[in-house]
Amino acid sequence: MGTTIDQLGWTALLNSASALQMYRQLNHVTSPASVAKFLLLNRAFPRSIQHCVVEAQKSLHAITGSPVGTYRSEAERLIGQLRASLDYADIEQIMKGGLHEYVDSLQGQFNSIGDAIQTLFFQI
Repeated sequence: MGTTIDQLGWTALLNSASALQMYRQLNHVTSPASVAKFLLLNRAFPRSIQHCVVEAQKSLHAITGSPVGTYRSEAERLIGQLRASLDYADIEQIMKGGLHEYVDSLQGQFNSIGDAIQTLFFQI
């Protein structure tokens, strides 16, 4: 469970994402795995990584006209791969492999998607 200071840290993290109230509606106990699962993988919470990636994928496909589930560009391929990995992600596996390492990997994937979007739409 962690110390009181750990609990305060996880609560502060939720609060900083304006997520504390919704988290508390769904979870009665604050634990690192449950907070990480909520912020990373909750499909209904608008500021979770999962929700944001789904919406970004929909937006990208709306712009390109490609159906979701297909790709015509590197950006669509990369965001599709990320979406699939999040769809099947397991919080226990994430925690076992290291939450910090997982978030670092996500950041790298976001950077690659951003680079691919820039190449697709903004480079001459």
